[in-house]
Amino acid sequence: MIIWFKNFWRGVKNIFQWIPVIYNDRHWDYVFIFIILKHKLDLMLQYRKHDSAMMHYVKEEEDNEKIKKVIEALDRLIKDEYWESKDYDKEVIEKQKDLDIVFNTLNNDILGWWD
Repeated sequence: MIIWFKNFWRGVKNIFQWIPVIYNDRHWDYVFIFIILKHKLDLMLQYRKHDSAMMHYVKEEEDNEKIKKVIEALDRLIKDEYWESKDYDKEVIEKQKDLDIVFNTLNNDILGWWD
């Protein structure tokens, strides 16, 4: 019964954490996918750092740093200020670097990000 109650309240908390993100989601631009992914990783990192139920392991800090780097790259992709350099080649290269950080890190490491 206690587990059901905890799960119920965790679900309610999730709803309130996601309402602003889902409410502002639109279906026409890739940036909204980045916003959803960033929000999920922010919540995941917060849980990993502050939840007493989180099991700690040897590579935990290294994994947290990888998650932070992905979040930082997502922030840059969401802001999409690459064009400010006024150098198209540099813009493309910098944007591609951030895309590589996000998707290569997820591809290589996400299956290890669990408690």
